Formats: sequence, structure tokens, C-alpha cells
Amino acid sequence: MKGVGQFLEDRGIKKSNVGKAFLYYNGLLFVEWAAILGLCSKFQPIRRVYQCPFGQEARIRIISWVGCRYPRIENWVWRNADKLSQSRILSPVPRMFGVSSKHFTYSLAETIFLYNLTLPIWFQLNLIFLYNYFSEKDKQDMHSKSLVDSTLQVTKIMSQT
Repeated sequence: MKGVGQFLEDRGIKKSNVGKAFLYYNGLLFVEWAAILGLCSKFQPIRRVYQCPFGQEARIRIISWVGCRYPRIENWVWRNADKLSQSRILSPVPRMFGVSSKHFTYSLAETIFLYNLTLPIWFQLNLIFLYNYFSEKDKQDMHSKSLVDSTLQVTKIMSQT
């Protein structure tokens, strides 16, 4: 199995830039996660869908497919989210953002679900970004290197005359 470095090199990123690319890639994933958390905190997409008729019908269909396990899993998730919102460690974070602990915990649960659902999209977008960024950077480095070389040649010629 190939390592991350070999994978990035196969995608056109030079060996000298693999470490930076790996850091940028993970940084982008964190920024995307934070953006989804903000959207979930503001718009509450899963809770809103769950409350509309389409969401209720979807829930009924899921229960008919999965059986009685789904309501138990659902209750377990909400129960644990409520416990987490009361935790001593997590409770100061929502206060920093000016939201209730319960709202923040539900937003966190929605974020985890939506982020993992959209992860294949983020992987591809980040790879495209890294490829474009580092290929442009390589072009700029080559251009500046050729500019420096030509400047050195001109100064060498001028010093000979």
C-alpha cells in the first residue's frame, strides 16, 4: 500500500512540498469542518428536515426498513448529546459562542453527520486545490529562478565590458 507522500507525488506534487501539502490538506479539512459547524449551528439543517413532513415520512420509512433498532439508536444519540451538553469540559465552549449547551451539542452532532457524509467531496476538492496551488507555486519558483539566472548573466556580461 502506498503512503501519503507517494500518493501526493503521484498527483504531481514535488517531494520537497509533500510535507507542506499534507499540512495544508489537514488544515483545509479543519476549516471545512468549522464551516459546517457554523452552518449547523445557525441553520440546524437536520433538525429542520426532521420536523417537516418529508423528514417525518423518511423517518417512518427508515423505521420500516431497519426495524425497532432505529428509534433505540436515535434515542441513544439524543440522550448522549444531552449528557454531553451538561459535561464540565464542553459547557464553556458554547458560552464563548453565545449559544446554549444543548443547541451547541446538537449542532456538533449534526456537524459530525454532515461532515462525514460530505467527506468524499472535501477529499477531492482539497486534492484539486493542492495540485493547483503547488503547480502554480512551482511555475512561479521556476520563473523567479530563470529571472535570477538571467539577471546574473546580464550582470556578468556588464562586468566583463
